[in-house]
Amino acid sequence: MVDTPKTDLSVRLLAVKLLSKTENSGRYIDHLLETSEAVQHLTRRDHGLLQQIVNGVLQHKTYLDLVAKHYIQKGFASFPSITKNIFRTAFYQLMFLQRIPAYAVVSESVKVAKKVLDQRRAKFVNAVLRSYLKKPFTPHPPKPKKLKELAQYYSHPLWLVERFIEQYGNENIIEWLQGNNQIPPLYVRLLQANLPVGATEVLEAFEPVKPYFKYSEGESPTLIPGWDAGAFLVQDPAAGLVVQIADAQPGESVIDFCAAPGGKAIALAHNVGADGVVIAVEKSPLRAEKLRINLARTGLQNTSVVVGDARSVKVPTADVVLLDAPCSGLGVLSRRADLRWQRAPEDFAELVTLQRDILNHVAQFVAPGGRLVYATCSIDHEENESVAAAFLQAHPKFELENAAEFVAEHFVTEQGYLKTLPHLHGIDGVFAARFRKANDKPLFPSN
Repeated sequence: MVDTPKTDLSVRLLAVKLLSKTENSGRYIDHLLETSEAVQHLTRRDHGLLQQIVNGVLQHKTYLDLVAKHYIQKGFASFPSITKNIFRTAFYQLMFLQRIPAYAVVSESVKVAKKVLDQRRAKFVNAVLRSYLKKPFTPHPPKPKKLKELAQYYSHPLWLVERFIEQYGNENIIEWLQGNNQIPPLYVRLLQANLPVGATEVLEAFEPVKPYFKYSEGESPTLIPGWDAGAFLVQDPAAGLVVQIADAQPGESVIDFCAAPGGKAIALAHNVGADGVVIAVEKSPLRAEKLRINLARTGLQNTSVVVGDARSVKVPTADVVLLDAPCSGLGVLSRRADLRWQRAPEDFAELVTLQRDILNHVAQFVAPGGRLVYATCSIDHEENESVAAAFLQAHPKFELENAAEFVAEHFVTEQGYLKTLPHLHGIDGVFAARFRKANDKPLFPSN
């Protein structure tokens, strides 16, 4: 179904403005979408179209620029971002959203140009787009060894392509780049013993990690039978693997640091049961409130939320401490397409310092004999293996335990870390290290 012209214009105009704002301000697109009053007034269908256009442009930005430059021989690089994003949104729809008629894309894009530019530039937009319709241009994939062209074709910063090759070699570089530009599947975790009636009709079991299901209906997961009763949680199976290596048992105590939005905390709370307890720690009051809402929806009574900085907050000791550390997000570039454009090579030194500081602080809350899990949604060695190795060197009371004891071996590295790669495993990229703290209790306590 084609949107009405009025709806098309509002969605496309919003897309152009949001894309320009994230490009000029450096603010994350998900935050802009959440805080935009205009976005809140969109219908569910229009909101979905807006997200599809915005995320699609961010995933294919420099590829779309290649197309634009084919018709605009000079000056495109110097155009203001608002103009560039008019062309990007138009070419994205023409090339990737075939369900929208080409004439509608051109017409509405010209209307957007009239609103944010002027009549003369709107005519220029119209001429360029009609040139494409007369003779469409599709860039050809470059050879794998031409890294600059590769980065532009697959819409990644050159430094990021070089960093991946430095750490993983160039054997899977194309698969990794392509995977980051795919629309990721939506997975849900089952929070009860059996699927609700009717859920089997819209869910497909994800056999490598249980109890996860793929939801492919293209509608909101809130429409899944049983959702309102708290039967499901939107969560990628990779996050479930992190919960698995924590291996929280019934009756145990758990502290989940940097816990929002709460998916892992909810899963851990189910694992420890009514006799256990989960304390979820979150620095941001706004995110902490969303965390409380998500916990409340499931009806769990064994959780509490603490607002505090993970570098300094004080909490009781626990059997299991999980740190889902702030990171670059390089494992979730298909879900967070703007991260590739927001990150820079110099970010890693600051991130690693933060990760080490938090890890060193939270380690004190692990009870003797307890477990500490350090996790990220990054695939970068500097944030992962290097941080884990430095922690072990600084904390002799902790030892690394092999993740293969808790998850399938194909998710585990030779060193015993959990690591998933989107292009290999079909799920988000995550890393986790499980440490065991020595039991300081004497073998023969004195009376």
